[in-house]
Amino acid sequence: MTSFGTASATSDGGSVSPSTDLDSADDYAHIDFADDWDRKLTNTHNNYNTTTTHPDRSGRVLEVSWPEGEYYGGTMEYHMLDHHGYQPEAAHVRYWAYFPDDWQFHERHLGGTKLPGFASTYQTGDHDDSLEGGYGGRPSDGTNGWSARMYNVRPDRNEYNDGPIPLASQIYHANTDNTYGDHPMWREPLDTGRWHQIDQFVACNTPGKADGVFRGWVDGELALEIDDLYMRDSGYEDLIGIQTLWLIFYFGGDYGSPVDQHALFDDFQLWLWQDRANIGHDDQEQVDEEPEDDESETEETDGKVALVANEISTVDQSTATFHVEIESMADVDSAYLWAAYAPADSSDWPESAAGGFEVTSTGKYELTLDNLQAGTEYEVRGELWNRAGDTAHDYTSLVTFTTESDEADDEPDEEPEDDEPEDELEDEEPEDDESEDEEPEDEEPEDDELEDEEPEDDESETGETDEKVTLVANEISTVDQSTATFHVEIESMADVDSAYLWAAYAPTDSSDWPESAAGGFEVTSPGTYELTLDSMQAGTEYEVRGELWNRAGDTAHDYTSLVTFTTKSDEADDEPEEQPEDEEPESDEADDEPEEQPEDEEPEDEEPVEDEPEDEESVEDEPEDEEPEDDEPEDDELDAQLKVNRLSVNKRSTGPWYRAEVRWTVSDGNATLGTVTTELLSEGQVVDSNTSSLDGSQASGRHNLRTRRGKPDDVRLTVTDEFGNEVSQNEPY
Repeated sequence: MTSFGTASATSDGGSVSPSTDLDSADDYAHIDFADDWDRKLTNTHNNYNTTTTHPDRSGRVLEVSWPEGEYYGGTMEYHMLDHHGYQPEAAHVRYWAYFPDDWQFHERHLGGTKLPGFASTYQTGDHDDSLEGGYGGRPSDGTNGWSARMYNVRPDRNEYNDGPIPLASQIYHANTDNTYGDHPMWREPLDTGRWHQIDQFVACNTPGKADGVFRGWVDGELALEIDDLYMRDSGYEDLIGIQTLWLIFYFGGDYGSPVDQHALFDDFQLWLWQDRANIGHDDQEQVDEEPEDDESETEETDGKVALVANEISTVDQSTATFHVEIESMADVDSAYLWAAYAPADSSDWPESAAGGFEVTSTGKYELTLDNLQAGTEYEVRGELWNRAGDTAHDYTSLVTFTTESDEADDEPDEEPEDDEPEDELEDEEPEDDESEDEEPEDEEPEDDELEDEEPEDDESETGETDEKVTLVANEISTVDQSTATFHVEIESMADVDSAYLWAAYAPTDSSDWPESAAGGFEVTSPGTYELTLDSMQAGTEYEVRGELWNRAGDTAHDYTSLVTFTTKSDEADDEPEEQPEDEEPESDEADDEPEEQPEDEEPEDEEPVEDEPEDEESVEDEPEDEEPEDDEPEDDELDAQLKVNRLSVNKRSTGPWYRAEVRWTVSDGNATLGTVTTELLSEGQVVDSNTSSLDGSQASGRHNLRTRRGKPDDVRLTVTDEFGNEVSQNEPY
């Protein structure tokens, strides 16, 4: 069992503890709630979340609501790998929290709601498949993950104070006997009706040693300190680090909020360290003045690089000029200025980038945005990066503008609903397993009563996976030269009252997905549905996918797998195939002549059975000559069995990232497919990869790869079958 350290008290009641030297951090990030916060966090639309204003804060703040009886306020994550390219060894988060005067706890158990903290539960994002633990009754064992989240607790359940808003942490680590982690109480409470600054610091343990660190502060006062956490075993340093900042707002337990209520949060700041050895310390408490305006909220004005957006000018159908200003370079000698932009309804951010030139001083700069679509609303953001492209010094807020329409611009506004908000569904699953929600109430002792909450809270966290909307593809029918019917089935609507059903489709060799869409009608119940795909090209292979969206078109409930089919050829396509067959067997009288022609040409084995034995029957007479001929067909046969039917790569670069959208189709004529792996190669080394498990004899899909390590050379696809055979194909980047 771990012991929990407490702050040493001074004579005036203050606390003194070694504080983290934030200036020693390797990376810094800032999340406010003015413009682009939902691009930095996952799962932002599937919560009771909105932004609002508050008289004590400038700009907008995050409002999390809990309707009466509802436990699910929301869950969002800031993924370290996505934003920084690595899992830090240590991290410090600072944010502001506000609970109104009429805040009410529930009378059951600990009675409060979970609050943001660091976690490495490996439920979402890119990670080793063997990892997933440290939450929801999944004990941390040093090989599967950990978490350190906060929660508020009913005053009578906090051993140090009586409120009004006491705090605590729930920490899953391997050095505890508790199934649901430890629940140390914080010594400093929050008041209602005012903003408080909350700080948390976590450092992973040295692999194999119980020296992990957690510290928490309220308004600069040290409230909790632990220095003997065990998060990972030896050998797991490359797998387990700090995966996410988990913004989790679950009320309870299964009891939910006793009344309709809300809380406010603002100005999340992150400091990250790649190595524990780089962490500096001082003896001064880390407390800021409460920000009075947006400039003080963003740390950039105090010794930080500061980049701001000014305006968009000279907008036409395909170009625009973006004006930015570098207000401060701080101690940075040079940086690289970029503009990242994409259509406002795009699920892929960013789609394009401009600039990339070096800047060495403050001042105003212009960046030309090109290759824009006419009559389209865009979002653009300025970004300052270091030369290596692995550290972002600062971002501007998002700026929105609309390009001029051309004369032929009609109404192509329905297709954005088909754009896939990728990444946003890999993150709807950071929820705990509901199967454990009832057990803790019977099993766990009172001092671990958050364990009663946790599985029930975990029910809320898995509710979306156990009772999720389910859409599956059935078949393609009535395919002709330009149309086809796509059959899908909605197996479950879960708690969704209505959704909108679409079919997205495109030729398999197209780099633009989707090219077309069908359907878009409202559905309110499970069942089978048909969607008519039209305006297709004859004799062309297509991919189609069913999609269920909400009414606003900003949340995808579910997708089907990709289905591949080929439209019929037009009449002209059939003639060339029939003509060669009609030329030779024109009449019975000509049968004698064709019999002799194959003997002269020796390519046809059908007729000359009597005159010259076929290869198979001549094995006994000439085995040495025939064996090589038998081997070659076997090789050809293998190619026909396992092969790459299509490999296309859509290449682009955004800021320091080089990206590849890899679309593939593979098949196996005589065996079940096993896996398909795509790899991004640079100088022969794999810099990113993605693997999908397959089933059946044919499969199609899409992988997204990226790297910050310079322009890659090739994309390699490898497909295997159930017997371990494999075929590879490379495509230049």
